[in-house]
Amino acid sequence: MIVDKTNLAVVTSDKIYLNHGLNKLDEEGIFSQRIFGPIKAWKCACGTLTSKILHDGQRCEKCHVLCADPELRYTTFAKIRLPFPFYKNSRVYRAKLNAVIPEHKSIIDPHQTDRNITQSLFIELIPVRGKDFRPKLRKKFTNDQSCIPIRITGIYSLYLALYAGAYIYHNNRCRDIVENCFSYELLVTPPKSRDITIQLKKGKRTLTTNEINEQYERILKISNFDWPNILDSEKIREDFITKIKNIIYHPEKSTEYLDDIQIQQYDQMISKYQSHINKIYKLIITTLGTKTGYIRKDFIGRSIDFSARAHIIANPALKAYEISISKQIFLRLWFIEYLYFINIIKNNQDKYNELLPYVEFTDMYINLDKLDYVDEFINWMLTENDKDYNLLVFMNRQPTLNTTGVVKYREFRETLIT
Repeated sequence: MIVDKTNLAVVTSDKIYLNHGLNKLDEEGIFSQRIFGPIKAWKCACGTLTSKILHDGQRCEKCHVLCADPELRYTTFAKIRLPFPFYKNSRVYRAKLNAVIPEHKSIIDPHQTDRNITQSLFIELIPVRGKDFRPKLRKKFTNDQSCIPIRITGIYSLYLALYAGAYIYHNNRCRDIVENCFSYELLVTPPKSRDITIQLKKGKRTLTTNEINEQYERILKISNFDWPNILDSEKIREDFITKIKNIIYHPEKSTEYLDDIQIQQYDQMISKYQSHINKIYKLIITTLGTKTGYIRKDFIGRSIDFSARAHIIANPALKAYEISISKQIFLRLWFIEYLYFINIIKNNQDKYNELLPYVEFTDMYINLDKLDYVDEFINWMLTENDKDYNLLVFMNRQPTLNTTGVVKYREFRETLIT
């Protein structure tokens, strides 16, 4: 098992099982017990360590599997180390790249690599008043120092141009994109988030695997097959940067730019795994964020104590501070704070004990006629209380309310309580 400076183990094998019987995991693969933790509770793979009391936290000397709780397989991450950089295909990082290539987004599309090779695109550093130079993609190469002399035909050449802008031209915007939007290491999610199923069909055990697992396997196969001889990708990058420096620092070469066939080959090679990486990002986002995803299904979909739901029909575009809620809903949302108000501010222990059943049985209807100090409590919450509840928020799920989603409590000072 390889572990690097970030303390994440490195997955190197493109296999899940070592045999056709599907009973021996590849310990260098994406379901390894060495990397992600044991399958059986407090038992290593070979059976040498079997006691929680005696062996908890120990790593077996034979199979190198940790004797621990199998819950580790829900939380332990690993990574795949790639020989060349890829761009992180999430919304935040894609927005940063799109700001550089607004009219040429196909340059980072792995399915349009053949078309990109026929184009002539260059990064130009455009001056912005009072700020650092802004990188933009242009169709023509200019002779002045604002244009980075490398022809861009794909992801790797774009990365090289931005890297040169960051560390030769000392451009902070280029440095931010290079350091945050590109990476040589692909994160492997915990195996319990992408489980596999073994079924018995016609006397043979068959494996049904998650689509994310298939994409990880394909990336590992590409890496192991295409690039076994590329040992030092940083040296390759620095060799190209040296060539760019020779063009920049020699005035007689000011009309030249780097148009290397090898860079175009790397652009083609990187597009193979970038398409699989894009699918992984999409699948993970779908697993987390859709209606059937973990967050909506297992958290937001549950009934939460002291919560309320409302529908706005007339005007769903109302601002947060324009929404009027009833006293009934307001008191249900802040019922725990109402108990605090009764007990501490009003010092009414008898009334406090009378209201405690509402905490145990949260589906009980709150009758305002039988509650005291309601108006005083509302006034205290909205105006007089300045210390204890500054971090409270109202939260809504779009598109029920077409607003920002999470609004600071203090923005509700002027809310109408009807």
